[in-house]
Amino acid sequence: MAGHNVALTLLAIAFIAIMNLRGIKESGALFAVPTFGFIACILPLLTIGMFRWATGAEITPTEVQAATHQGTNMAGIALVWVFMRAFSAGCTALTGVEAISNGVTAFREPAADNAAKTMTWMVGLLLTMFLGITFLANHYGVVYQHTLDPTVVQEPLLSQLARQILGHAGVVAGPAKVFYYTVQGFTFAILVVAANTAFTGFPLLAALMAKDGYLPRQFSSQGDRLVFSNGILILTMVAGILVWGFHANTDILLPLYAAGVFIGFTLSQAGMVRHWMKVRGHHWQGKALVNGVGTIATAIVLADILITKYRGAGIVVILVALMVVLFYNIHRHYIRVRSKLASSRTDMIYPHKNRVLVLVSGIHHGVVHALSYARSIADYGEIEAITVDFPDTQGRDSQALEKLKSDWPSYCEGVPLRSIRSPYRKIVEPILDEIDRMRRAEPEYIFTVIIPEFVTGHWWENLLHNQTALRIKTSLLSRSKVIVISIPYHLDPILD
Repeated sequence: MAGHNVALTLLAIAFIAIMNLRGIKESGALFAVPTFGFIACILPLLTIGMFRWATGAEITPTEVQAATHQGTNMAGIALVWVFMRAFSAGCTALTGVEAISNGVTAFREPAADNAAKTMTWMVGLLLTMFLGITFLANHYGVVYQHTLDPTVVQEPLLSQLARQILGHAGVVAGPAKVFYYTVQGFTFAILVVAANTAFTGFPLLAALMAKDGYLPRQFSSQGDRLVFSNGILILTMVAGILVWGFHANTDILLPLYAAGVFIGFTLSQAGMVRHWMKVRGHHWQGKALVNGVGTIATAIVLADILITKYRGAGIVVILVALMVVLFYNIHRHYIRVRSKLASSRTDMIYPHKNRVLVLVSGIHHGVVHALSYARSIADYGEIEAITVDFPDTQGRDSQALEKLKSDWPSYCEGVPLRSIRSPYRKIVEPILDEIDRMRRAEPEYIFTVIIPEFVTGHWWENLLHNQTALRIKTSLLSRSKVIVISIPYHLDPILD
């Protein structure tokens, strides 16, 4: 499967999104399989590796031993730099622990107790597997070849370790080969499930921010499966763009992810310190001290990641700053809308004069229906039909306009027809300019613009029309004291 990382990752993201759109219960039951399968594979693998280490059956290869001894000779800045890089990479393993505390409401009652038990089991498994893999990787001399070249095939560390434990000189054969591929399959599956943490947390977080007015209200809407569908879809799109843009290279994506997580950790811990200092209460000094230590610890990790992984982590800092500005602008917009709506309740309600404008391009059933509706909402003196004419090169009216004027009294008697000359053969702009002129000339009027529209029988038939009515409606929505009404005229479908 080497060389297909991007395609495989995009398929995995799409699969997670579809499962989350189906609901929490369905996705939780399915994602439990790779979780328990991975544990059932890694623990026996570590047991076999520890047994072989204890019995002295395996010896670290000579070339790896030489590289290891050579590496121990580093000192000074080089040693500090290597330690910082290893430390920042290791801290990535800590991310995801917060998912349990964020999702306590998803547990069965008693939710707090079940969440605490889950956290205890997860931390225990994390320590066992992480320390076991690290120890055996060091013993067997397994080294991950770090490169940013997407064309170079990089074998994951777990694959190398499994080959060393289950095979001889790195070659796996016989029944052990089945177990080796099983380990690789569940490793792939557990990494896919790990990405589900974002699909569980982000839609809920986006819904809370939307409720407070820092994101569009659409993020707080739940679908028919009682999930925040908009958040899931947006996350799927952004994740796909990141994977495609960075060629699914985890050397870049993981620091980007870890930096974002530890920014959140640091801000949340600092926020809790401020909370305890403001609220105080029983033993607030001890609680503030705990969160203060957490703030310092996570800030040190964040600084380490930013220094050693600046290629990926630096992007996150810039994006977070831009997103904060965006959030505050969204919030200010909602505050402005609320203030406008609140002030409008105290406005004096008074009758407005209504002038009805019917846009016509010719005489047909749709125009006749539109004029009939105009007569039902306004008097004849307040109704006017407007058409756009393309004069010839000598400035004379077109033949189409002459025919329209001659036929007009027979079908639309009592409604005046006025033409707007458009020598540059534009339709939308002259209409908008005329309506703006009328608004300035008669500010006491509200203008109701009636647009006759064809409604086709099939969606593909819409492609045969130029959508002029849609352009006019979209442009008029930004005009004050203008009401736009569409009068549909349903055409019989061409094909049944």
